[in-house]
Amino acid sequence: MSHPASKATSVALHYLAYIPLAGVTLSVIVTIKALILQIMLVIDKGGWAWLKTHQAADLGFLQLILDDRLSAIRRQLILGAAKLANTPALIAFPLLALACWLLGKGLMALAKGMK
Repeated sequence: MSHPASKATSVALHYLAYIPLAGVTLSVIVTIKALILQIMLVIDKGGWAWLKTHQAADLGFLQLILDDRLSAIRRQLILGAAKLANTPALIAFPLLALACWLLGKGLMALAKGMK
């Protein structure tokens, strides 16, 4: 299409696709960090124990659960996030990298299709 709005939207989507692709880079870096921490945990414990996501990513939001000023909806959201933070890091971060990669490539294909 030669319409200026579609060209501008195509360019905006193309550059917007780099945000999830940057998430892939961050997920790969945190996966490598989690792998190193997992090896250290195995050496320290003398056996296998899953490294949790909040341990690998240093998530400090878990202390928010103790705050009494939170509304019921926000408290449920934080409890759900805390359950997700307890997933094994070596499973969560590669899946997150895959999801970010697919989202970024999808946005780039959409932008290319709009040109």
